[in-house]
Amino acid sequence: MREFTEFKEENMEFGRFYKDYDKLDQYHNPNFEDGLLYDELHEKINAMRVEAGDRDHRYVEAEIFEFIIKNAAIDVNPLDPFGVNIEGWVPDRAKSAFRAMRGIKLAWERELYGQSEEGKRVSHLRSVLWDTGAGWSYPDNDHSYPDWKAIIELGLSGLLERVIKYRDEKYASGNCTEDNKIYYETVSKVCEAFIFFVNRVAEIVKRRIDESDRMPMLYEGLISIANNPPKNIYEVMLLTFVYSLIQEYVCGIQTRTLGNIDWLWKPYYEKAIAEGQFTRENIKELFKYFYMRYEFQGHPHAQPVYLGGTTPDGIDRVNDLTYVILEAYDEINTVSPKLQLVVSEKNPDEYVKKALSMIRNGHTSIVFVNEEMGKKNLSYLSDNEDDINDPGVSGCYNFSLKGNIQPESAGVSFVKGVELALNNGTDPLSGRKIGIETGNAEDFCSFEDFYEAYFKQTYNLIDYAIEISYYYDKNFIKISPAPLLSAVFEKSVKDGVDHYCGGSKYHHTCITISCIASVTDCLYAIKKFVFDEKRLTLPQLRDILKNNWEGHEELRLIIKGDKEKYGNDIDSVDNIAKDLMHRTAQYILSKKNYFGFSYSPDGEGITHGIAFGKKTGATPDGRLAGEQLSKNWQSVFGCDINGVTAYLNSATKIDSAEWPNGAPIDFMLHPSSVKGEHGLDIMLWLIRTTFKKGAVALQGNVCDAETLKAAQREPEKYKGLQVRICGWSQFFNKLTFDEQNMMIFQAETVQ
Repeated sequence: MREFTEFKEENMEFGRFYKDYDKLDQYHNPNFEDGLLYDELHEKINAMRVEAGDRDHRYVEAEIFEFIIKNAAIDVNPLDPFGVNIEGWVPDRAKSAFRAMRGIKLAWERELYGQSEEGKRVSHLRSVLWDTGAGWSYPDNDHSYPDWKAIIELGLSGLLERVIKYRDEKYASGNCTEDNKIYYETVSKVCEAFIFFVNRVAEIVKRRIDESDRMPMLYEGLISIANNPPKNIYEVMLLTFVYSLIQEYVCGIQTRTLGNIDWLWKPYYEKAIAEGQFTRENIKELFKYFYMRYEFQGHPHAQPVYLGGTTPDGIDRVNDLTYVILEAYDEINTVSPKLQLVVSEKNPDEYVKKALSMIRNGHTSIVFVNEEMGKKNLSYLSDNEDDINDPGVSGCYNFSLKGNIQPESAGVSFVKGVELALNNGTDPLSGRKIGIETGNAEDFCSFEDFYEAYFKQTYNLIDYAIEISYYYDKNFIKISPAPLLSAVFEKSVKDGVDHYCGGSKYHHTCITISCIASVTDCLYAIKKFVFDEKRLTLPQLRDILKNNWEGHEELRLIIKGDKEKYGNDIDSVDNIAKDLMHRTAQYILSKKNYFGFSYSPDGEGITHGIAFGKKTGATPDGRLAGEQLSKNWQSVFGCDINGVTAYLNSATKIDSAEWPNGAPIDFMLHPSSVKGEHGLDIMLWLIRTTFKKGAVALQGNVCDAETLKAAQREPEKYKGLQVRICGWSQFFNKLTFDEQNMMIFQAETVQ
């Protein structure tokens, strides 16, 4: 058996990644040992929940966490320097400890609805939104931003020591409440259990030490991070992976960023190179193994990390590690992790062009976010200049105040307000009265009258979303306590309060509003064809839409084919979008959540346009019932006929600073338009110019419709074809048929 203390990094054979690749997937091909498999594990933890009865859920959460950590089966892959897995997340299976933990939280949520009149009303409002395509909701704990600086600098043992320190101070002060006592007991329990888990895995590795030259390094890394802060770049990567694994797939709280790894990890990288611990190529290879842990996990929205930007005092953060990260990513075909490139005017063009060349080559899991605009975003949520000038990025493309909780617990379709205003509060497809009475179509004498009725209906839907979100914020401690996540935040630990339940520095609950292009085109069509040109009356339009344009196909095609649409740099149209977004953002920002913070407007549509569209009747822009609605800030597919520059001009007329949690702009470019170095310069110009005009986030694809159609016909020949969907990318052959058709239709419009 090898002598562990004599292990040196140079004894590990590098240059084997591609040889090992086919044996790295522990998620589809697990080899668990030393513990319970899913069925028995699920049975036991569910029994623990039932037996707990009315006991405080914080205790139950911590005890279930400890049970899983100590008893779930473990898998170690001797070929992978990060080859640690716990019976939990298994892609393409409903069975996993993660699902079981989420199942417990879901059971708590469902029980809560029936325990009060408030809960029953919230349950009813959720039904209103989901069933009619007016919106969506769920208690979102899936957008966490752990304090990675604290995790790395303190290590697991240091986090526990900090909990004990503040617990003792709280007790000594005489101000320790019963809630504080529960907090410290449960948080220390999960920290101790986490350290136990790392040591437990280390013992398995020790038993199997002779199976690979990677095992001694993994063993020493595990022993080190169990007892001390990480001391080298490998241990930083190992700790980051293991922490995200446990928080996400045991606790069931997604880690929606691994932090700005090119800057946080830079000192360890430079030390490794300077002291000869690893070469640059060694570290690049470690990144390839690291990336594949997240790729094989199969998270549907991918694992975010961010790069670049500047320090609070304006120093460029792009460094050699940034390029190592990009190069390693470019050399393998993966959609997870997804890369968020923070772009400042002080960052070099070389950095941006490297990422653009990757997108052009089909590696699309990249988004560019504008640091200057991100700071303006956050000024709507805080007046602390230090926090504003050091923003984080998490989720899909969202700037964040560090230490902020920003749950996305409810959202609304912008288009549903049009249907409700036309039908005096009644949803035409379901026949349900879900809105308020704002008058019959016969009552509106001007577009302005109808426009104000539209806002009343939309604000009412937003009020539903706010009421639901308020309830979730109030009850997170009962639905989803977060003892492990709380342990990494000093404020939470010092105060003795759960991070999700008042222990965070900021708590800006998000309200998401989707389908801006669709609603703009609908409202402009009403203004133009009903009130300006008087081709038909508003009651006639209402009745035509109820019948899905039947008998009025010629009129539908005239309206649908009208060139005055959002995305063509036409002020008369774009001013509606600008006004809609401004008034809606101000309405949301004016509301206070359960913790007294303002709500944060979120303008992303992701794939909601498909789901909403299926439950939305025919609309005034010529769309038929059931067809999809627009996504993000993108024009309706096929309507931006004046080219990408005109489309971007339309989108940047909206004040994106007022939408702190999301203002994504998508683009689609044909490969022929961006060939060679000149094509790369065009793409760089597009990013830099659009950011100067005020865009916050830009993402997109370089592809042609014929390739996508071929991939749809013969998916086995295009297994590696990536496309950017929204805030994430996916392999084309893993998309739903609707999503594939959406991408094909979009590509056809840029031929």
